Amino acid sequence: MPGGSTTSTNYLSAITPEIWSRVLQVPLYKSLVSFDVCNLDMRAELAYGDVINKQYFASLSAMEYTPGTAVSAESLSFATDQITIDKKYHVTFYVDDMSQVQANIPIIQSMVPEAAYQLRDKIDSTVFYKISAGTPMDGADLGGGTASALITATTGNIIRIFSDARMQLRKLNVEEGDWIAIVDPTRAQLIEQEATSVGYEVADATLRNGYIGDFMGFQVYVSNNLPTETTPSGTASRGMDHSGTLRDMYFGRRGCIELVIQQDLKTTIREVSDKGGSNILTTVLFGTGVVTQNKSRYLDAMIFDAAAA
Repeated sequence: MPGGSTTSTNYLSAITPEIWSRVLQVPLYKSLVSFDVCNLDMRAELAYGDVINKQYFASLSAMEYTPGTAVSAESLSFATDQITIDKKYHVTFYVDDMSQVQANIPIIQSMVPEAAYQLRDKIDSTVFYKISAGTPMDGADLGGGTASALITATTGNIIRIFSDARMQLRKLNVEEGDWIAIVDPTRAQLIEQEATSVGYEVADATLRNGYIGDFMGFQVYVSNNLPTETTPSGTASRGMDHSGTLRDMYFGRRGCIELVIQQDLKTTIREVSDKGGSNILTTVLFGTGVVTQNKSRYLDAMIFDAAAA
């Protein structure tokens, strides 16, 4: 019969089943760095409450001694830093019971790792905003710049930037041996392009948490969570009259930024009273800060970020 084959073909096309994979697509996750580079020790001191007090004392003075004369004793002066545990975040999603029955994957088990990642990412970005508490290293401390005009990192000066950071840390009497640098992917690429000829080796790709190798006495980490600051023309920012995007980098001792996790990631399933399903709630409670004596143990190196402008 004329047209019969066409009708049959259309009918078969209409009932062709779709195939749904039982495996979810793998998200593209950032490397999370804060747990490798922060000081986590204060957590042991936190039994309850939301504030940790940490004391420090003013430096003593060396004075000349004259035999037969009285010596004068200095009065000890103490001050207190506080780390407040006030960062409370959650990721919550709803799963309907009937939807789970018909799903070809375990929805809750599949999505909890995503929720955990988002909270770890929030910790990372919160921690790195504390970089600005360190000793400023602006254009005046970097070859070719001034205090009000930052330099742009290039393949031609990335080695100089690391060398200037070493000099500034030595001036601050920061002992060598456990120095780290935290840079963004663009600056990491400059290192890989320019510095391999002077001893830089890219770390094994299986290494985790953003560590990419050792260079010029620093263990180098790369993070997408380093802060940027956009400064309009004619607006002073951190003492600089600078137009453009500022990028922070970290050079100095490991562990200068405190990270206190009072409640680590916790997932709770709560039935919703007026629905046939549950809310899946993942939470974290933490605090972060920099105590006074650590502010001079690392540098907040600021450059002009042409890539972000």
